[in-house]
Amino acid sequence: MSRHVVMMTMWNDSQTSRLRSVISDINTDALPPIPLYKLHFHRLLHSLKSQAFRLDSILPTSFKMRAGYLLLLMSFVAVNAQGIISGGLTEPRPTSGHEEHKLRRLIKAELPEYLGKEIGGFEIISVQTQVVAGINYYVLIRFHTGKCMTVVIFEPLKFTGGNMHIVQAEDSRC
Repeated sequence: MSRHVVMMTMWNDSQTSRLRSVISDINTDALPPIPLYKLHFHRLLHSLKSQAFRLDSILPTSFKMRAGYLLLLMSFVAVNAQGIISGGLTEPRPTSGHEEHKLRRLIKAELPEYLGKEIGGFEIISVQTQVVAGINYYVLIRFHTGKCMTVVIFEPLKFTGGNMHIVQAEDSRC
């Protein structure tokens, strides 16, 4: 009776470490029988080897190509990290389209009630967003009188079923 034993070895081959599976036959007649759970593991390893799966077949062999893949991966991470950071504010930016329409409509409807007085006409100068348990919009507005104000609007996550509402409004410099 003989069993297959899988050994993992590492060696340096032209400045890259390669992982290879070396399967060797070992005569194990003197050893006790294999427990059932080990037998299933043995069959799994044998079936993987018979399908000729090798890590080398999916990785580039050139050092320069591996470095290129790494730089490409790092650039994707950097681009995604630059967008929205949980808890951090984005850079001030002008609003446009649907976002501007929903913010303007909410400010017109709720700001007079929040301040306790009429607000008149205004324009949205910029907006910043902050991801929390939803999204905080920091909206810088300028009234036709020349006075500026920062209005903080909270938009809860969609699955909570809540509506956008003003949580803070304070005078600001333009």
